[in-house]
Amino acid sequence: FVSIASYMRQPIAAAVFLHLGRRAVYKFGASDETRLNLRGNNSAMWEAIRWYARHGYESLHFGRTSLNNDGLRRYKLGWGVTEQTVEYFKWDCRRRRFVTETDKVEGWYNRVFSLLPGPLSRLIGSLLYKHVA
Repeated sequence: FVSIASYMRQPIAAAVFLHLGRRAVYKFGASDETRLNLRGNNSAMWEAIRWYARHGYESLHFGRTSLNNDGLRRYKLGWGVTEQTVEYFKWDCRRRRFVTETDKVEGWYNRVFSLLPGPLSRLIGSLLYKHVA
């Protein structure tokens, strides 16, 4: 399910949800950074909550968020969600043991991209994404 918020017939935010049976999960969200003041993400989320409630869903999970992503955590907590810790374990087949992997939400690349103008950041991202995803 995709919920899209618009202003003057232009999309300003969207949210993607997945569902199975009577349970749903918020997976991705995006917004037009020039229209953040309109709170399109809130509108898209509210309409999705209403849609799932009208269609008899039991639950809407707000998905996984890195502990280092304070902004997204604040956004989700603002909807009254309850945070739960999810532990992940990764098995290294070559070493034949569990390994620790760092949270990749923060790093030098985040600082670099935050300093770049939006159009340049998007161009670089479109060129590099296929090599790292």
